[in-house]
Amino acid sequence: MAFPLAHPAAVLPLRRFCSKHLNFTALLIGAIVPDLSYFPNGIGLGHFAHTLRGCFGFSLPVGWLAMLIFYGVGEPLLRGLPAPHRDVLLPACRRNPGERWYAVPISLLIGALTHDMFRVEGYRFRMYRLLWHLTSWTGLALLVWVYISAVKRSTGSAKLYSAREKRSYLKWGAILMLPLAGVLPVGLYNLAKGSWTLRVLVHSVHDSLAVYLGVLVVILVCIGIRMRFKQRDQD
Repeated sequence: MAFPLAHPAAVLPLRRFCSKHLNFTALLIGAIVPDLSYFPNGIGLGHFAHTLRGCFGFSLPVGWLAMLIFYGVGEPLLRGLPAPHRDVLLPACRRNPGERWYAVPISLLIGALTHDMFRVEGYRFRMYRLLWHLTSWTGLALLVWVYISAVKRSTGSAKLYSAREKRSYLKWGAILMLPLAGVLPVGLYNLAKGSWTLRVLVHSVHDSLAVYLGVLVVILVCIGIRMRFKQRDQD
């Protein structure tokens, strides 16, 4: 499952076990965090982060840091989302009071282990490409279906857009577009280094998406911190 945003699909079946012994937010973060090793580009952690040692040496500490940041700024950040996404995502910021102490680290490790469960480095590239497309698009479709189902359960409708909050949608659309300013140079640089083959293109897209996620996380954390201080001043 090489497409970064498709990795969380692998942990969806574990949600039913997240009442005490697992943390669903940590599972999702653990499934994505190995790809953050590609940001910033060129530090050479990509291979290490995608190994068993990297699960403990990279994914666990970075994932735990991401969890601390999420619980610190996630609530004010998600309160700023437009409906219906605000109502669907806000519960993720509230920890289960009955959750065991080991739920977060175990969940981060499980998520990181599922990240590369479909790696096929020893196969010919044609087989790799086929599995890359199959797992990536299946994972993305599953995530979209699960999210739409969650919206429908929360609001009674599968609509993902509210015309009453058009300004908020425009603001968040601009925020999501902002990281492209850092991603495009990285993608073009990777393509310029090698020949324009499909393999080079696939790796370039993968690295660019990892950089996009890294830049987006930094932007969202800054916005969340600002909203947290603004909320504190109002209180």
